[in-house]
Amino acid sequence: MAAAGRLTAELITKSPQYMSCTDDYTLGLRAHKLAVIENLGATENQFDCIDLTDNDITRLDGFPTLRKVKALLISNNRVRRITPNLAERLPNLETLILTNNCLADVSELTPLAACKHLTVLSLLGNPVSEVAQYRLHVVRLLPQLKSLDFTRVKSGERKLAAGVGEPGVGPSSAQARGGGADASDNSEMAKRRAELKIAIANATSLDEVTKLEEELLALQSG
Repeated sequence: MAAAGRLTAELITKSPQYMSCTDDYTLGLRAHKLAVIENLGATENQFDCIDLTDNDITRLDGFPTLRKVKALLISNNRVRRITPNLAERLPNLETLILTNNCLADVSELTPLAACKHLTVLSLLGNPVSEVAQYRLHVVRLLPQLKSLDFTRVKSGERKLAAGVGEPGVGPSSAQARGGGADASDNSEMAKRRAELKIAIANATSLDEVTKLEEELLALQSG
C-alpha cells in the first residue's frame, strides 16, 4: 500500500490555483493520498474554494480560521467525523460536497448545524443517506439548505422536517429518504436525475460539477 501523503506548505504552493466557472478562486489538492488536513494556514486565506477530492482523509478537521472559504470539495475520501468547531474555522462556508465518504449516522452531522451559511450539501454515497427519513432529518438540522444531494429542498420537505422526531437507524424506502419529494417524478425524469447524480459523483473538476448541478437543479425545478 502506498504511503499516505502530507499536506505541506510546499505542496500547497505547487498545487493548481485557478478561477472556477463560478468565479471562485480555487486551490486544487486532488489525489495526493492525503490522510490529514493540515498546514492550510499556508494559503493565507486567499481561496474561495478548497478541493480535496480523491484523498484518504478520515476526519474533517485541522483547519485554521479561513474566513474567505465558501466551498469545500471533499468527495471520494473516508471522512467519518466532522470537527465540532468547523463553523468557527470556516465561518462563511456555503457549499460542502462530501459525496462518497463514511458518515454513518445523522448525529455525526451535528457540527454542521452551526454553519449558518451552509446552503448546498452533498452526502451521496455515505451510509447516513440510507437512514430512515434521512432527508427530513438533515433538513431539520439545517433548515437553511437550498440543495441536498444535488436536489432542491422543497417547501413541503421543510414542513415535514419541522415535525420529524429523533433519527432512527437502518435502511429506508425511497419515499422516506426523499420525504416524498420524488413521488411525482415520471420514470424518464427520475432516470435522468439518477444519471446526473452519478456523473456529479464522478466529476473530475469543479467546472464539471457546477454544470451538472445546474442541469440537475433545472430538472428538479421543471
